[in-house]
Amino acid sequence: MSFSMQMLEEDREALLQFRAPVGDGLYGFFAPETRLWIGAIALLSLNVLFTTALSVIVKKFIIDERGKSKKIPPYLLGYGIIVPLLFIYPYSFILIFNIR
Repeated sequence: MSFSMQMLEEDREALLQFRAPVGDGLYGFFAPETRLWIGAIALLSLNVLFTTALSVIVKKFIIDERGKSKKIPPYLLGYGIIVPLLFIYPYSFILIFNIR
């Protein structure tokens, strides 16, 4: 899935065009771009899935293991893996999906 639609040029047909009494030029009303909204919903869904997966990991390996024998130290998991992932993944989504 690639969001290569950059919307740098307006190539849609206007639903309604008019000239304003002040200023020069033609103004128009456009319908919403459906591809933009579908892409935004898809990225939001990916974001929800990723953060849900991280929260399940935190719940299972840090919160539920409190006071028990720990296979992975909670600080190592939290500050060594989870926090760096939270800083890196927005930028990686931007690069992977070619978002501008």
